[in-house]
Amino acid sequence: MSEAPKRRWFRFSLRTMFVAMTACTLIFWLAWNIEQVREREQVLIMLDSQSVMFGDYPVAVPRGSMPLIWKLLGAKRIDLIKLPRNFNEEQMSNIKYLFPEAIVAEVPPLVDIPPELWRALEITRPPSE
Repeated sequence: MSEAPKRRWFRFSLRTMFVAMTACTLIFWLAWNIEQVREREQVLIMLDSQSVMFGDYPVAVPRGSMPLIWKLLGAKRIDLIKLPRNFNEEQMSNIKYLFPEAIVAEVPPLVDIPPELWRALEITRPPSE
């Protein structure tokens, strides 16, 4: 009777395992950063659809910086985001997380601004409903 062949296990060195783990980690890290940049773009589209003011404004207050990898992936720098009061705390914290370089401010609705301030800001008042 012939003896059943022994099962052969894969053999690899510790170095190979570390290289494979490092490669997998880098791939997942890059994928996560790409997802963050995509989510930033989706939030900007959502904010634009709700007529939220955001953009590159000259702000003299020191603020955080955007991760370098996000810049390399094409994320646009946003300095200031003015949110209306209808955003809840969870939405605001998500926006602050996605835009660490921006100052996220909550502003009152435009109709609450007195006419003197409109003239001082040189903004035309929105049409009345």
